[in-house]
Amino acid sequence: MLREIAKRLQKLEIREIAPIIESDKISDKEEENSDKEVEEIQHLEEMFKKELYKPFEINKINFGNNNNRKPYYHRPTPVDLLIEEQENYLAGASFDGTSIHEWNIDGHTEYQIQTKLHYITMYATACRLKGNNDPDIAKAIIQGFTGQLK
Repeated sequence: MLREIAKRLQKLEIREIAPIIESDKISDKEEENSDKEVEEIQHLEEMFKKELYKPFEINKINFGNNNNRKPYYHRPTPVDLLIEEQENYLAGASFDGTSIHEWNIDGHTEYQIQTKLHYITMYATACRLKGNNDPDIAKAIIQGFTGQLK
């Protein structure tokens, strides 16, 4: 085994190798064992080389005849609500109940209009807390509408 290692080290072109001491002679039985180990190592090297050059494969599992996986009816695609493009009304929305706010719903989606109605309700609640009556609150909300609705 030491001889094999020395040969392989020479192939690596390493210049400084410790000399093998003659007093460390290997018995015949140990030499046979080392030869077997070398053969096993070479066998493993060959196996790894073969595995290295094998193309990758996909493990195919067959569950029978499942060719038609689509539903028999066509489903419509979901509606894009454009929620990510909404203005962030709630972060800057503070209603004091004394000023008139602008309510423009032109070109908005149904979800955006519902959100705007929620803010109108919040505005009406703030006006109510300031002591305004319902007809005055309704007039203030109507005055705030802009666009085609007006």
